[in-house]
Amino acid sequence: MSLDYDVATLGQVPMFRNFDADALRLLAFGAENRQYMPGKVIFTQGDLADSGYLILSGTVSLDKQQDRGSGPIKTVGQGVLVDKMALLTESDRDVTCTAVDQVEVMQIRRNLFRRVLNEYPEVALRLQTEFKDKLQYLLADLGGMQSRLREV
Repeated sequence: MSLDYDVATLGQVPMFRNFDADALRLLAFGAENRQYMPGKVIFTQGDLADSGYLILSGTVSLDKQQDRGSGPIKTVGQGVLVDKMALLTESDRDVTCTAVDQVEVMQIRRNLFRRVLNEYPEVALRLQTEFKDKLQYLLADLGGMQSRLREV
C-alpha cells in the first residue's frame, strides 16, 4: 500500500479524525504494515500492550479467557482500531486477537503515537478535548443508571 493510501485510511478512523494531514503522514510513515494468515495470533491476552492495530483488510476475532473458559467477544474488520488504549497508556492486553482470514494490519506503536502528539500539540489538544467530552457524557449516563438502580 502507498503512504497516501495509509494516510487516507488513518483519516477515516474516529480516533484520528481530528488529526491534520501532516500528523497523519507521520503516523502512517512510522507505522508498520503486517500480514497474518488465518488462525495466526496477532496478540495474546495478558501481554504488555505497546501498540494499537488498525485492520486494513480481513477480519480478526477478539477472544477473552474467563473463569469458565474462553470465548469470542466479537469479530471486527476493516477500519477498526483494535486496542487503541495501548496508544495512550501502558497496560496489558485484555483480549487475544486472532486472524480469522488473511489479515493486513497497520501496527501503531505507543512511542510513535506520543511522538506525533508531541510534534503536533494542536492535535493533542483536540484529542484531549474529545476524550474529555466523551468522559463527561459517560459520567452523566452512569449517573442516570445509578438513579434507576436505586429505584429498583
